[in-house]
Amino acid sequence: GRNGQNVQGKIREMCVADQGYIFFEPDLSQSDARFVAYESEDQDYIANVESGKDTHCLHAAHFFKESYEHILKEYKADNPHYAADVTGVRAITKRLVHGSNFQMTGITLYITMGRPAVLSMAKALGFKDAHTGDQKRLFARCQNVLDDYHNLYKGLRPWFSARYRDWE
Repeated sequence: GRNGQNVQGKIREMCVADQGYIFFEPDLSQSDARFVAYESEDQDYIANVESGKDTHCLHAAHFFKESYEHILKEYKADNPHYAADVTGVRAITKRLVHGSNFQMTGITLYITMGRPAVLSMAKALGFKDAHTGDQKRLFARCQNVLDDYHNLYKGLRPWFSARYRDWE
């Protein structure tokens, strides 16, 4: 099954709750990002999640070096380069952020995103020959973007380090 919040809007009406139960929206918008921002106490991350802006488009602007306004406009216009479910810039960014927040490595991110999305990401990053490279190079591209995310939010690495140290 799929996560209910990720079911496309046009087919959600097909979901019917069992008798005596109701569906409701328990998830806050981008809740894992909010959790990580506040728990890590990274003020830049907190400012972004509280800005009222689409944080996936904000992060896409950082990764892909385009303006937030342009990415948001093209996403809302359903331009496939920005809005496609798997290979669109916003969807790719969403996976990158989740990957970072769940401490994925480049290899794990590659596996969870899938080759088509990683190739689209690499091409959007300016690597026009991404399709000619071997898998290790694509793993490295994924790791580079994860590292870039941690460079954007300086509080993440220390927070993750302390958090995992406490679990030992």
